[in-house]
Parts: sequence; C-alpha cells; structure tokens
Amino acid sequence: MTKDSGPRRGAAEAIYAAVLQAQRVAGDVALCEALDLLAAGTGENKFRHAASVLRGTELRRSAIDDRDALRRIAAFPPARRRGAVGIVALRVAGPGATKKKVAAIERRLRRKLENKKTDTGVLSVDSVS
Repeated sequence: MTKDSGPRRGAAEAIYAAVLQAQRVAGDVALCEALDLLAAGTGENKFRHAASVLRGTELRRSAIDDRDALRRIAAFPPARRRGAVGIVALRVAGPGATKKKVAAIERRLRRKLENKKTDTGVLSVDSVS
C-alpha cells in the first residue's frame, strides 16, 4: 500500500490486512460472515448485498404465484374482467390491507394478464408453411 496519508487511510489498510489474513485462513466464507455481521449491526443492506455477491447467490425477487387469482379473474365474463382484477386483488391482499398494497397487487395481476395475452401467439397458415 502507499504511505499513510491520514487516519482513514491507516484504518483502511488495517482492515485490508485483516481481510487478507482471514481469507487465507477461511476463504471467502469469513468475509461473507463479516459482511453479514456489518449488515446486522448497521441495518444497511449494502453489506448484505455485498455478501450475496461474493456467495454467488441470485439477487432477484422470488416470483409470486398468482395462478389462483388469474383463474378467478378468468372465471368472470369477458366484459367484467377489467373490474374483476380489482375485486380479486382486494381478496388477495386480505382484510386490513392498505390501498397502496391493493393497488400494487392489481398492477401485478394486470401485468400478468397482459403478458399472458402476448404469450399466446396466433399462427397463420402462411407462417406454418
């Protein structure tokens, strides 16, 4: 490292040396655990995120299974499906849910319905031959 240019630099070099030593002894596991401890101690997700990156875990949200809700919407007559999304979203959200939560579920269901429409492509005779 370079010559000490202040207390922050000295602290950073000490942390760096400790991390290298821990990595020699325990590999990336020690660094991940230290980042998890920092995340728990500070409440900041950036440390938890960094640990996840080192572990190679997938950093995306898990999908929400809305198949039952989509089936309930499909059971409504076509002319009433637009309104059915709001009704079903209210049921999915449950009693005591905020308007914001219901609106988020409604948007998600509408998006899934829209994706379902575009997923069912129509083949013409010309495209098959």
